[in-house]
Amino acid sequence: MGREEDLGFYVLSSYDSQIRLEIKENGEINHTMLKLFSRPIFLYWPKAIAHKSLELKELALPPYFTPWVHEFGHFLCYWLQKQPIMVAMNILVGSISQSGYAFKNTEDLLCISQENVSPLIWESARLLVQWSAINEAMAVWWEDHLLKAMGFDATVYVDRKKDGNPYVAQLEVFNKAKVIEYMQNWCSPDYYPETFTINFLNSFSRMTIDKWSFLDR
Repeated sequence: MGREEDLGFYVLSSYDSQIRLEIKENGEINHTMLKLFSRPIFLYWPKAIAHKSLELKELALPPYFTPWVHEFGHFLCYWLQKQPIMVAMNILVGSISQSGYAFKNTEDLLCISQENVSPLIWESARLLVQWSAINEAMAVWWEDHLLKAMGFDATVYVDRKKDGNPYVAQLEVFNKAKVIEYMQNWCSPDYYPETFTINFLNSFSRMTIDKWSFLDR
């Protein structure tokens, strides 16, 4: 769901092709006792490299290095999380697609109306939009701290990314140890009030996710 002007960190997921993974109307996943394999990948396009370097033209930051710090932040979250948030997002994307709703990116989901789609699509879309924002906020947090640790003044650059994402400000309330603890335990049902979300996470937490098996192949 990337665009050619964006660099990208993605997570691919796979499981037994004989199994049809579905989300029920109440948020529960129909199969939790399966082994799911995932792998992280970095993607880029020449147009993206040029586009991102132009964004840094007026700033004292390395134009061809800085954009990758954000993507590396996504990777650090993947590395920290036993149940990666991007794998959960993949399951939601699959559920929405199986339900017949076509979309190219999460921005498309902001246009749907609760009255015009099924409750399953509405809840899945709501959750996907929320977790996309949280996923981005975690990467921005890493970006900010990593660039500062390397001696760069990234305040203006990072502040631009904070606009419109309230989860970044929420992370900044806590110290580093607390934020990293949250990143690791993002899928705790204690963080979410909605029944659909809690049911999904209780199911998702029971799934076995092998994040690194591809390294042995």
